[in-house]
Amino acid sequence: IALPLLMQVTMAIGAAKMAKKQAIVTHLTALQEVASMSVLCSDKTGTLTTADMRVLPSKVWTRKGFSPDDALLWAGIASNPANKEDPIDKAVLESVNEHFGEQTAQRKLQGYTKTKFVGFNPIVKRTVAYCTHEEHGQLKIS
Repeated sequence: IALPLLMQVTMAIGAAKMAKKQAIVTHLTALQEVASMSVLCSDKTGTLTTADMRVLPSKVWTRKGFSPDDALLWAGIASNPANKEDPIDKAVLESVNEHFGEQTAQRKLQGYTKTKFVGFNPIVKRTVAYCTHEEHGQLKIS
């Protein structure tokens, strides 16, 4: 109880100070999202603060029967290309394009027809893409 309360108060004070300096505070819902976290990962290299994240396919671990290419492609399908501002979606989609080559990546992604997309929810902490594929049939990718 103490951590969420502390985070909420700290973020509210910070938002008020930013507003006094005429900064536009647009995402006050971030206060609740931060307060609902159980783990906060940070670094000192600026990766998180500059939103310059990358997916390294060579570091992806998968279970038997699945390849890192499968995992990267499915991460691309579960990303929202319309959300250009989201650093995670952007990093995943850029990594898919870099890994497969832009034309091949787009061809592979277009092989999946999204029937429903549920955007990120801070409560369940995931996005979900419902889709169909000619070879794999109906899939739920999260």
